Amino acid sequence: MKNSYLLIALVLIVLVNGIILLGVAGNRSGAAEATLTLTERELDYLATYQKEENSGVSLRFDWNEYSSGQSWLDAQKLTDLGFDIEAIKQNNQDRNYYRQLLPKRGYVVLEYAGEAWRNYQVEKETEIAELVGKTPADEKKAERLASQVARIREDLLSRSRLFAVDVGPGPEALRQRYPDRSRFAIVAAEVRASYSYTDERKVHGRIVQLLVDRLHVPLSLQKPLVGLPPRKYLSSYDASPEARNWQPRYTVTVNWGSRFEPWIEAVVLTPAGEKE
Repeated sequence: MKNSYLLIALVLIVLVNGIILLGVAGNRSGAAEATLTLTERELDYLATYQKEENSGVSLRFDWNEYSSGQSWLDAQKLTDLGFDIEAIKQNNQDRNYYRQLLPKRGYVVLEYAGEAWRNYQVEKETEIAELVGKTPADEKKAERLASQVARIREDLLSRSRLFAVDVGPGPEALRQRYPDRSRFAIVAAEVRASYSYTDERKVHGRIVQLLVDRLHVPLSLQKPLVGLPPRKYLSSYDASPEARNWQPRYTVTVNWGSRFEPWIEAVVLTPAGEKE
């Protein structure tokens, strides 16, 4: 009997692995749906999570979600994803309602180093100009202002240039609106709806997560990454020349296939990476 159970378990494992491999092959068949060459700013090397006995190497998508750029995720786009906007408005005082409101799957357009990134740069440069224009007499306040300016400059130097710019229930219509496959990737994601209690009092959405947010680096492509120390994240307290002149240590060519799932095609060290 035990042998029968063991055989059934082995057969199930083989079947599951076979289905997974068929899915991978199907996704990668034909021309890539999109191809982006990203850097360490957008793909974080998970060196700190690797164990010595584990040969797996992964990269994690880091997309810039900390700006005001998701204001476009409005009630109409949430309706397109299947949210009941009227029900959300009627239950705007019921916190339990929002806790029970499940996210919905949609497709998100990620733009690399495009208009959204340029708008972000302008926003941050404006902040810097406003801060530099202030001349506080108090020494501590002056130090805090200088710290804020340094933090924003470091943000522009190291923050991801990958931005979510649109969302929809299906990828086809999105691709028609964003035809440049070297700048726009379409990915599956989870989206939540919530209610704003500001003066505008409106329903808005938030991208919770990309459904594929980590990439396995094939063994044949791991060599440039193995041995790299964990990335040193900059802070407003780090005024060293190395921090001010930080550069990404590698570039990664990522393809998305017919199922809009990504895989890594190439990993190349930059001059900054070769020094380490």
